Amino acid sequence: MSCTGYHEDVVTRFLGSGFSIHEAAYAWGAGAEMATAYESVELHYRLSPGRVQARMSTGNSGECLMGQVLLIPPLAMRARSADKPETVRTLLCRFDRTWLEDLVGARLDWRPESLAVYGDINVHHITSSMRRIADEVSHVHTAGEAMIAGLSQCLAVDVARRFGSVVSAKSDCRSVVAAERVRWIQGMVHGARDRLPGVGDIAAALRLSPACLRRMFREETGNTLREFLEESRISMACRLLRETDLAIKVISYRVGFAHHSAFSFAFNKKIGVTPKYYRAMDHSKPHY
Repeated sequence: MSCTGYHEDVVTRFLGSGFSIHEAAYAWGAGAEMATAYESVELHYRLSPGRVQARMSTGNSGECLMGQVLLIPPLAMRARSADKPETVRTLLCRFDRTWLEDLVGARLDWRPESLAVYGDINVHHITSSMRRIADEVSHVHTAGEAMIAGLSQCLAVDVARRFGSVVSAKSDCRSVVAAERVRWIQGMVHGARDRLPGVGDIAAALRLSPACLRRMFREETGNTLREFLEESRISMACRLLRETDLAIKVISYRVGFAHHSAFSFAFNKKIGVTPKYYRAMDHSKPHY
C-alpha cells in the first residue's frame, strides 16, 4: 500500500473459515491519497459519519462515491479525500476469494468498469445483514459467533447474486483444483503419523468451510469424506495394532476417536473382531 495523509486502524472482531469481521477507523487528511491492490473481497458498512467526501477509482474508470455499503473487489484501487480531513468508522466483512468462489460454485469476474456499482450498494437485505453483524460484535448475545458466521455466509452468497451480471460458470479449472485438493487431502491423511486429522483440521488447512469441503470431496470422488476418513482410521488402527505395542486407548486417540468404546465398536463393525482380538491374531497371512 502507498498512501499520503491517510491512516487506518483495524481491529479484528471475528475470524471464520474463509472470512473475517473487522472494525476499522480510516483517517483522511486534506488531499490525502491511497493506492493498494486488494487480494480478498471486502464488504464495508459505514458506521459513521453519515456522508464521506472521499472518492475511489481503479484502472481507467472514473471516480465514484463511497456509499454506506460498498464492495471492495480484488483489484488495484486508488482513493483520495476531499479538501478537508475526515475520519470514517467502518465495519468490514473480508472474504477469501477462493473460499467465496467455492461457496457459490462460480468464478467471479471483477471488472474495473463496474466500480461505480460496487461503490454504493443500495440493497436492503445486504445492509440489514451488515447492521445485524455490527450489533452482534458490539454486544454480547447468546450464540453470537454462530449468528455472525451464518450472516457472513449469507452475505457472501448475496454478493455473488448481486453481481450476477459479472459471474461466469467455472471452467474445467475448477475440477482441476478440486482434484488437486482431493490428492492433497489423501496425502495428508495417509501420511499422518501422530494423529489423523478430522474434517475441521482439513477444512482449516484448505481455508474452506466444512460444508464446502464435504461437497467438493463427494463431487470429485463419488464418496463422502466421512467414509474416506472412517476407512483411513480403521486402516491406520490395523497397522498400529500389528506393528506397535501402543495401548489400544492410545491407538484410539491417534486414529481420531474421542472415546475408546466408540473405537472398539467401529473397529468390530468393520473388521468383525475387537481390537484386542485382532492384535492377538496371526498376521503372517494378509489381513485388512
